Amino acid sequence: MKKSAVAYYPANPSDKKQRGRPKKYGEKVKLFSLFKADLLFQSAPWPNDEKLTIQYCSIKLFWKPFGDLVLFVLTRHPIRGDAIVMSTDLDADPMSFVTAYSFRFRIEVFFRMAVHQVGAFVYRFWIKNMVARKRGGKDDLNFQFAPKHLKDTVHRKLHAYHLFMQTAFIAHGLLQYLSTKYCRSVWSSFGTWLRTIRANTLPSEMVVSMALSASYSEFLSDGQHCPIFSKFLRKKLDGKQFRHKIPTSSEAA
Repeated sequence: MKKSAVAYYPANPSDKKQRGRPKKYGEKVKLFSLFKADLLFQSAPWPNDEKLTIQYCSIKLFWKPFGDLVLFVLTRHPIRGDAIVMSTDLDADPMSFVTAYSFRFRIEVFFRMAVHQVGAFVYRFWIKNMVARKRGGKDDLNFQFAPKHLKDTVHRKLHAYHLFMQTAFIAHGLLQYLSTKYCRSVWSSFGTWLRTIRANTLPSEMVVSMALSASYSEFLSDGQHCPIFSKFLRKKLDGKQFRHKIPTSSEAA
């Protein structure tokens, strides 16, 4: 939650009969001001480091964007300071939200590399059978009354889209595996300069992909380690496009 986020206590029930619906929102409170209130905080180990201890406290308040009660978990980190996470699940364990939020930055970095480096979402969803839409049109495509062959085509296209993303994430995982298991080989095949190159620093996915690209021609020309896979790739590649990348046998020797 932001520093300026606010919530509301539940309204006190009134014995007087009044017109209209009962009052729902009570007193307004700034969420970060609750750290100075007299609340009972509990201690628990940090999910990623058991030696580090944090304090947390849960409270149920009304949140206007949701229009109902929300569980707010106030956390005190000895290094990173105060933070608040929230959930609409009122009965769950508060520490489970803290654990899930601790993986947020890892997930964001993962998706950033998947988008910009691996290209997991560059697949273009387009079919010739689909009706052309006007530029800037906001009308949604309605397939309820579409013919059966168009629905089947869209289903096949969605399946291809999912397979493309799955293959991209597998490739992303392989880049991370090569980074952790073959760190020295990656840096030796990198072929360029970085200020952050250190002996004990793992290469990023971009560095691994550049190292693989630099050693691609050697892999195709050398049939000792993986002859079947290299032959398979040679049959699929266009020799005219990769003539400058794939050396001849004499050049490879």
